[in-house]
Amino acid sequence: MQGSGDRKATIVHAIPGRVRVRLDRSLRSPVFMRTLVDALSQVEGVRRVQANPSTGSLLLLYDPQLLSLEQLYQAARAADVTLVIPGTPAGPDSAGELTPLAQRINSAIGRLDQTVFGFTGGKLDLRTLFPLGLATAALRQIATSGGNLAAAPWYVLLWYSFESFTKFNSRRAAVNPEMPGPGSAAEG
Repeated sequence: MQGSGDRKATIVHAIPGRVRVRLDRSLRSPVFMRTLVDALSQVEGVRRVQANPSTGSLLLLYDPQLLSLEQLYQAARAADVTLVIPGTPAGPDSAGELTPLAQRINSAIGRLDQTVFGFTGGKLDLRTLFPLGLATAALRQIATSGGNLAAAPWYVLLWYSFESFTKFNSRRAAVNPEMPGPGSAAEG
């Protein structure tokens, strides 16, 4: 039998109230996914759990007022699955490998992202605003200096805005093209 360290599900999208994870291929059996759906559905604050065994996708809709993301991690661990944050080897516990300053920065950026998302009614997040800000700076430099700037040429800022937007958003589209983004009205 596999232990929870062997059973991994990668978070592919998370906003307050909605988390989509992709299970490793070895966990995509309909029986295991049904067991996981049943276990997570029993957690107070979980509104709906929807599974697709053929893609290994699991969508969790929950009430963020009743349930935190950390509590979802704990519920997944109780169901013998470790949730993994992209770019980290072992999920939320690997945050201990970060320096305290890096943890504070990540936490502040996460809170800011949630604030922006809530303030804009789910229409914008930092993944969109950051490249837009760089593009705006590039256009401003074009307009005010004719494209001549010693520190950061307009075309570099424009390229950075494009690169950051595609890197922040292409994984979501590539992993699950039918999955709506944060500003979408569809629930999945």
